[in-house]
Amino acid sequence: RLGSSSSTTTTMQNNAHTVEDGAAAFLFLTYGEVNNPHAWDEFFQGVPRGQYSILVHAKHHNEVKHPRFRKRCIEPVATKWGTTSLVRAHKRLLEKALENPNNQRFILVSDSCMPVVGLQTMLDRLKNTFVDGRTGRPLSAFDVHEWQQTDQRKNLLHFAREALAEARCDGTISRKAVEVLEWLVQSKAKGVTSHTQWCILNRRDARIIAEGGEELEAWLEAYDRMLTLERVRGAETLAPDELFVLSFLQWHRERSNRRYEFLTQARTTFGHCCLLFGGGGGGDTQHPH
Repeated sequence: RLGSSSSTTTTMQNNAHTVEDGAAAFLFLTYGEVNNPHAWDEFFQGVPRGQYSILVHAKHHNEVKHPRFRKRCIEPVATKWGTTSLVRAHKRLLEKALENPNNQRFILVSDSCMPVVGLQTMLDRLKNTFVDGRTGRPLSAFDVHEWQQTDQRKNLLHFAREALAEARCDGTISRKAVEVLEWLVQSKAKGVTSHTQWCILNRRDARIIAEGGEELEAWLEAYDRMLTLERVRGAETLAPDELFVLSFLQWHRERSNRRYEFLTQARTTFGHCCLLFGGGGGGDTQHPH
């Protein structure tokens, strides 16, 4: 379904530059070794290397042993589940993948993902279905939590009001982060959209995240104040990485008075981080609303 926002050092670093040129960058965010590496190895075999590339951000990179992935590890940032550090890891992967000018789609996957269709089939679907029907340009795709939006926004509005009141009293966060909290309160958090972390970005959107600068840092600072680890563990809110990427992209476009179009329910993920890459719209595709 087509959605839109209606408003207007090291050896690892050197190896990262040897990644094959490709139109689709597979960005693995893992603890260590990619699970079922031989299945992934088979998935990539038989497809010209110019059609894909691989990068791996592993929390424990020394555990990555499979040759297809070991040489594609990048220098990791420190990460912790349930925090904005996972957004930073995603950003780091995008920064490195953007160094390859041929990468046009950026596919974030976890160590628990499994391919269930062939790579060539997946690439064909990306080219033929995950595109704007009018311009033919690649669209980003998100597995949006349709049923969770109301509850998540209600909780976020409460947390934003609380964080904003605290910030005005103690002055411990930046002015830009305060502005993000003010925007969340004024908009009643309607600009925040929850989705699985595992998504597909086109090159334009990947650059917006990778080059987010002070604006992105302000969002993460505001999220750190609102979405504490205790709240995530207590199931009061989703983790920051499930509430950030699409929300930030929509906000960024809104500030430019431009419509942001993307695919939702594109079945980029299935179940517990199992890649499906099915559908992608088809009969569910709609005009922007």
